[in-house]
Amino acid sequence: YPISVQGQATSVRNVFQAVANVGEAGLGVFYWEPAWLPVGTSDNLENNKVIWEKYGSGWASSFASEYDSEDAGKWYGGSAVDNQGLFDFNGKPLESLNIFKYIMTGATAPKAVESIENVEVTVNSSKEIKLPKTVTVKYNDGDEVEVEVKWAQNELNAIKKKGVGIYEVNGITSSKVKALKKLSTKAIINIVSKNYVINPSFEDEDNSSWKTDYFSDNNGYVNIKWNDPKSGVKAAHFWSDEEMNFEIYQNINELEKGIYQLSASIQGGDAGDSSIMKLIAETKNGYYEKEFMVQGWANWQTPVISNIPIDDGIIKISVQIKAPGGAWGTIDDFELVRTDI
Repeated sequence: YPISVQGQATSVRNVFQAVANVGEAGLGVFYWEPAWLPVGTSDNLENNKVIWEKYGSGWASSFASEYDSEDAGKWYGGSAVDNQGLFDFNGKPLESLNIFKYIMTGATAPKAVESIENVEVTVNSSKEIKLPKTVTVKYNDGDEVEVEVKWAQNELNAIKKKGVGIYEVNGITSSKVKALKKLSTKAIINIVSKNYVINPSFEDEDNSSWKTDYFSDNNGYVNIKWNDPKSGVKAAHFWSDEEMNFEIYQNINELEKGIYQLSASIQGGDAGDSSIMKLIAETKNGYYEKEFMVQGWANWQTPVISNIPIDDGIIKISVQIKAPGGAWGTIDDFELVRTDI
């Protein structure tokens, strides 16, 4: 749903509709924590922290550590989803709060453009940058339409010369429909070095390039799932109510001789202090490892191993985790790039 007042209203309305569709088995709807108050934009984090702590406008303050040291005591501060709060920055109710009244009587509003899609593209530094010719425009009634877009060619030409990095290119829509003319959008272009990992973020139907070894009788708890990925829609997920000890790995061959860098992204929690988690690279030249520890849901850690020499074209990359029962997490976005060119 769009991050907007209409987006809030539509999302809540659809929940009501889903429960109504169940019939007599549908018990009702409640909205948890509609009073969250946003206090500032995300780029002013330090100032926001002061306000959260002083006024208690986040989900918890540091004082919560007295009774919940493991959760609120660590992650106190602002709400993770301020855009779901039904009040504005000054504490005044948004129009979306009326949804609980309108759901009984119905309401209509003039049809208007609600949002325009921003495009995200990841491209190898050796490939041509190709941006879509259209973008998706959404109306406040849920309708969507594809609209032609013209990208700023001078901006696009400039970033082609800059190499690896993340860049923005502005675009303007073009349409015969007045409401769809000259709408602004952006393309976020991530130019990356060639990644030699096969299926690095587990998106392919064929995951045979990845293997999992279990080092105890407890096994089968590492799976490719549609939950909590860093990018795309899938990641390698692990959880068990018993102690876990496993390695997920891939063997890569036919690499050019050179110096490489390995990284991966991991998030998760409830691992305690005794867990051992490592990113590992193994080559003919040696064994390289980087320890890490999960730090909570969606708090992604990205361990990096640099200066890995490869002479014979072969490397084994892996993540090894030993953790107590109840620990959980996802592993995503492996990257092996050459750094000496």
